[in-house]
Amino acid sequence: MAVSQYLLGVRPDYDGLVVDPCIGAEVGEFTVRRTIRGAEYVITVTNSGGKGASLTVDGVAIEGNHVPYAAAGSAVQVTATV
Repeated sequence: MAVSQYLLGVRPDYDGLVVDPCIGAEVGEFTVRRTIRGAEYVITVTNSGGKGASLTVDGVAIEGNHVPYAAAGSAVQVTATV
């Protein structure tokens, strides 16, 4: 659990799903699937060697690293570029 929530940086929070990967340069890309509050999140992280992550949710850029919770039954595509 600690690996997926803190190293991969995908963990639930009170206000939404936090996407904040902490990965080394040798990790190129990975995908994490999580079902939270009845919604399925597919999070793809691409490592470009930068600091901090820029996120898009269903193709729309968002500020910060909190993905708002979706309604139960939803499928949410999250892309993070680090």
